[in-house]
Amino acid sequence: MKPTNILFELVHSLSASEESYFKELASLQHGDKNYLKIYTYLKSLKEYDEVEVKKHFKNEVFVKHFPSEKNQLLHHILRSLRNHRFEKNQEAIINEQIKNIQILFNKSLFRMARRELNRIKITAYKNEFFYSVLKIIELEKVVIDIEVRFDENDMRELDMLMTEKEELLKKISNLIQLDQILAELILQYNQHSFVKNTEEKNKLETLLKNKKLFHAKNILSKKARITALLIQCLALRLLHKEKELLRIIPITIKMMEEEGFYINENPNNYILCYSFLARSYALNQQYNESYACLDKIKAQQLSPEFEPLIYQIEIFTRSVINDSMFLLYTGKFEEHGKSIPFILSGLKKYQDKMPSGELSTIHYLLFMSYFGRGEYQTGLSWLNKIINSKEKLIRPDLYRICKLVNLIMHFELNNISLINYLFKSNQRYYEVNKQIFPFEKIFMKYFRKFALKEEGQHDLIHLEKMKQEIMVAFQDPYQKFALEYFDFEAWINSKLHNISFKQALINSRHSG
Repeated sequence: MKPTNILFELVHSLSASEESYFKELASLQHGDKNYLKIYTYLKSLKEYDEVEVKKHFKNEVFVKHFPSEKNQLLHHILRSLRNHRFEKNQEAIINEQIKNIQILFNKSLFRMARRELNRIKITAYKNEFFYSVLKIIELEKVVIDIEVRFDENDMRELDMLMTEKEELLKKISNLIQLDQILAELILQYNQHSFVKNTEEKNKLETLLKNKKLFHAKNILSKKARITALLIQCLALRLLHKEKELLRIIPITIKMMEEEGFYINENPNNYILCYSFLARSYALNQQYNESYACLDKIKAQQLSPEFEPLIYQIEIFTRSVINDSMFLLYTGKFEEHGKSIPFILSGLKKYQDKMPSGELSTIHYLLFMSYFGRGEYQTGLSWLNKIINSKEKLIRPDLYRICKLVNLIMHFELNNISLINYLFKSNQRYYEVNKQIFPFEKIFMKYFRKFALKEEGQHDLIHLEKMKQEIMVAFQDPYQKFALEYFDFEAWINSKLHNISFKQALINSRHSG
């Protein structure tokens, strides 16, 4: 097995500006720069093989102590990234300035330290860097103590400072409380994009009605206000209350944009809001507005706040997922097919660093694209990537849908004997999980009839009965979520009326 190399991954993760900054720093250094030779060669490789790398440098003296040279390269890259971050991150700049003030203290330059403290404190408050302000207050206490000793101040200012600290701690506590609620909702959304039962529904509706939590007098900072709005967005998204989302998300986005420091600290939440908004517009058939939101997400690739690789991956996944869901939801399978080369290119570049939930969702959307165009074998290869993965790596809601869609796929391929085997496999899955939705039970019942039907028995009878029962099941909002992944009603209609799935889907959207 070839040895892995984290350094290789780090080299290839640098953005264009990060690489430029790294080389600029390297150019200021005199003497041999073996680490730069290693960097240049690693950058040219598509995969890492240490044996081949050493062979490439076999005539270089430094190859004899190659691990040491790699550590040098790692050190220089990390140093350049820290410096690069200081230039772009306001909080990092302030924290560095606090360290400078501590140096002034050590040199007994207290008046200069006081001036610097006053200056950076204004900036820290403006950007609501509360923990940085706490550090500044602790330094101010030292300065005031010294000023009192030299009769340049009195204890009243210290009392005022303690009052200020108490107010600051209240703001921090308030923000922590809201952040915790938001984190729980994001976790719930990442596992299931909907509420599964009445208990979850009631819990979220109670949260939204909590006037004390969301009352203006109990929101102690701008960050807290944005976080409170995000909590409402997540709760409404889980409840699938699209009209209310269309009202509150623009308010949330506007406040984020007005308080630019929030986007700088939380780029993912900004992208998530536009992602939710695009989906809500699409479901409300406001397609131009939905496209505008998707364009906004893609445009962030050029923003300095979104330059780090982790955010570039987030932009790629969110734009691909939203773009794909929009096109596939409206039956534009051929149009989506044109974007597949771009998607595959992005997967090749990012999939090793992509969260498993987003990766499996993109795999499913690729399956749907091929399924909608009747390319079943290719579609099956993407579906199998999900089904053959470890279940814990896949969103539970998506995994359950794939179990049913797999039956449909093999029905389309006329693999009737295999359907019987898959039926038994699904049954074991439901028994182990001890939960089966009524619509799943309906599908299982009728696909068993397909698998065990006698020669000459017509599928249309079963399909008609299935349609009637499934339409009743999907009146339940806790089951209707399945239609966002796969329109089972449209597929049944395509079989009943002998039309393509695409045409049945378009008919369904127009009638809806």
